[in-house]
Amino acid sequence: RIPADRGIVGHTYRSGQAYLASRTKGDPHFDQTFDDQLGFETESVLSVPIQVGRSTCGVLQLVNHRDRESFIEEELKLLSLFAGFISTSLQNVLDANRAQELAKRDDLTGLYNDRYFNQQLNDEIERADRDALELCVIFLDLDHFKEVNDQYGHLVGSQTLAHVGRLLAEVVPPEAGTVARYGGDEFVLILPSADLRRGLEIAETIRNRIEATVFSIDRGLDQGATLEIGDRITASIGVASYRAMADTDDGPPSHGDRLIRSADQAMYRAKALGKNRVCHPGGDAPAS
Repeated sequence: RIPADRGIVGHTYRSGQAYLASRTKGDPHFDQTFDDQLGFETESVLSVPIQVGRSTCGVLQLVNHRDRESFIEEELKLLSLFAGFISTSLQNVLDANRAQELAKRDDLTGLYNDRYFNQQLNDEIERADRDALELCVIFLDLDHFKEVNDQYGHLVGSQTLAHVGRLLAEVVPPEAGTVARYGGDEFVLILPSADLRRGLEIAETIRNRIEATVFSIDRGLDQGATLEIGDRITASIGVASYRAMADTDDGPPSHGDRLIRSADQAMYRAKALGKNRVCHPGGDAPAS
């Protein structure tokens, strides 16, 4: 590893410009430190940036010509051409990775979409079976969301969903679980290694956060001031435990559909009991 402010390689990295040092002695950018440490003698250097877009991500460097005392300008041009091929390859890889990631995401909230969620849930079930781990799924539906859409329009409704998505991502960051928009105003979460008690705690935290949040919506220049939506938005939440289902007569779910359906049914039970609460298949946790 070489600091970006050291030597010819650092100069190339910072400037983004190809550099030829036909003689390193007396070169203002040459750093003697590494030669002294390694007992090596650097006589000439070709140094070209590897760039992706407008950013330099690395440096390709040749040290000491095998057949001559120094490199020449034609060789610098050839190395720059080769660096261009590397840059193009890296850009292609990044573009492919970006496209693959976007295919997993919901356009509105930036959360994972239902297709990726179902795939991830089946993977987590396999891992839970293999390693004898627990697993919880949370199914969340916003209360009174249709009223917001009807009164303020779908643009306000969409911004509200985006706010809820950011809130969920704060409560359950990527290292703690998977958060996805399931469709409409429904959201789902996977909590690996979380038992039912932990799942209910997280669900209650989410419920409290949504109930306490005043969603500030920018209606645009032609709509007037920022709209604040307060206690109208709450959430009914269902929580299902993989191990709890495994203890039933039906046995453990081999596919994620049963686990989602169980959490979904618990959510509808929360709706039936008055909304703004957390339920699980065996009972409910009343809103505090």
